[in-house]
Amino acid sequence: MASSSPVEGILTISYIECMVKGEGWEKIKKHTDLSLQIWRMYKVCNEDASELWIIRPDGLRRAWKFRLGSIIEVGAQVVQFRNDDVIEELAIDEDAQEGKKPKPKLPPKN
Repeated sequence: MASSSPVEGILTISYIECMVKGEGWEKIKKHTDLSLQIWRMYKVCNEDASELWIIRPDGLRRAWKFRLGSIIEVGAQVVQFRNDDVIEELAIDEDAQEGKKPKPKLPPKN
């Protein structure tokens, strides 16, 4: 029987722009001094009001919805989350998939 790796199922995706969208997130504080927090952590408290949108360095736009209680971590240029926590992938830039130049835009905040 193979042992599982502690990083198995964890996705780490680099980005040039990132938006934690919606009112369904609870920000988790690891330190009292915010300047010490390299990673910002968010927990889903409402599945219908929490989305993560990014634009990757290649210009591809992607977005996800997560299960209740899921935690995402946002670093300076990368995001991390468990693949099993994803309910659905909301958007992949269709133009980029078809080989056209992608339109790297985040959605409106509302």
